[in-house]
Amino acid sequence: MNTKLLRQKILDLAIRGKLVPQNSGERSASELITKIQAERAELIKQRKLKKDKNQSYIFKADDGSYYEKIGNNEPVKLDDLPFEIPEGWVWCRLGNICDIRNGATPKRDNKSFWENGTVPWFTIEDKHNQGIFITKTKQHITEIALSKDRIVPENSVLLCCTASVGDVAFTKIPVTTNQQFNGITVKDEFKKILSPYYLLIYSLTLKQQLKAELATATTFGFVSVSKISLLLIPLSPLAEQKRIVAKVEELFALIDSLKENKADLQSLTKLARQKILDLAIRGKLVPQDSGDEPASELITKIQAERAELIKQGKLKKDKNQSYIFKADDGSYYEKAGNNEPVKLDDLPFEIPEGWVWCRLKESCLVIMGQSPEGNFINNRALGMEFHQGKICFSDKILNKSDSYTSKITKVATKNSILLCVRAPVGIANITDREICIGRGLCAIQPSCNMLIDFWFYWISCQREDFEKKATGTTFKAISVDNVANQLIPLPPLAEQKRIVAKINELFAQIDTIEESLKAEV
Repeated sequence: MNTKLLRQKILDLAIRGKLVPQNSGERSASELITKIQAERAELIKQRKLKKDKNQSYIFKADDGSYYEKIGNNEPVKLDDLPFEIPEGWVWCRLGNICDIRNGATPKRDNKSFWENGTVPWFTIEDKHNQGIFITKTKQHITEIALSKDRIVPENSVLLCCTASVGDVAFTKIPVTTNQQFNGITVKDEFKKILSPYYLLIYSLTLKQQLKAELATATTFGFVSVSKISLLLIPLSPLAEQKRIVAKVEELFALIDSLKENKADLQSLTKLARQKILDLAIRGKLVPQDSGDEPASELITKIQAERAELIKQGKLKKDKNQSYIFKADDGSYYEKAGNNEPVKLDDLPFEIPEGWVWCRLKESCLVIMGQSPEGNFINNRALGMEFHQGKICFSDKILNKSDSYTSKITKVATKNSILLCVRAPVGIANITDREICIGRGLCAIQPSCNMLIDFWFYWISCQREDFEKKATGTTFKAISVDNVANQLIPLPPLAEQKRIVAKINELFAQIDTIEESLKAEV
């Protein structure tokens, strides 16, 4: 399930009175509104409060309909209320119960406004850095730069009214801001009926409404103070508001926990793949079978195949042909060309009986890419498909490129491993078709019809080692010798097939887990 939509659903249920149960023993919001109206009338009578000619009062009549009385005008029936609210709740205009201050920016060229300021200056950057709850600001401004009615008190909602219309923050300190935000503060006389945190919950539901209904069709959306003042807010009894706020916090914390666990699980699935490959390359993923033809026989067959290709002139003889063997003393030695065998003391790990160590070039052909001149590259499908680096790499099988070359330089045959040899180093893919490769890639072609999937997994295991061998300042790169002389633990051919089958089986299970995680984003 989409966690963003889940949060919106929780907020929607909250303001409709469907998130927590009502309590008939609580004094209704409508009663409190009536009492506040009577108190205001008395203050006006005593000339302690100025009369608001546009003061709105929404009530439910005996016929079950809602009416709004504005000032001394006759009540008007409201037929367009957004939704039904529970018994004991009441509708109010936001501007009647909250002070709404729009922001303003003093002249930027007056440096004295910005030097040694003490009033926190809120911008969208502060929200990006802190999230919804604002406890400090990056900038400050002097009091002389603005009138006091521009200062938004603590425990106020900051509602974006332009550009990112509907974005919300909640300031826990007095702040001032620019025209991008309006400050919404519960009026003192209405604090006994409206919690600032319930106001926040309500404000978080407004984004789509503001965009769809209130944003003016200019270069970018703009919502005026007058439009915000007319917004309808559903009010529950204050005690119920507190229960709503607590429940929203509880559910949001649970969602945050789920997201953290999801991130942890994603890291675990990545580590699981790495562990599976590590076990495979060490001969610990599947059991060995003493009946398998040993890998040394496979090497002999590869050498015979190479010799025939050399005889036919299709392959150049390597004077430094290497052969690694295990001597009677239990140690490994390497004989290269006509040189004397050299003991190998730095092999990475022990390999099972029937396996052999070999250089990559002894079991595969390594072909370094070479880029054709730029005027021979086109995007009109003329010539052979051309790849320069990893831009078309996928998780495994190479995607199609829209680059072609009419001048064929180096070719990677079908069922070759493509290895990035320059920035970044060590990433591998399989090509299921013949392509031309540039200097950012090399092609690794397994001998004796060995499984391409096996070599894809095996080469992928070498990435960290290739990265360590990379050199360069502008960008890192590895040479043909780095690739060709990479030490590889080679299992018997039959075991290679069992290893690939087991890796595919386990990776499929991890894929299923990852797909379920994507569905919960």
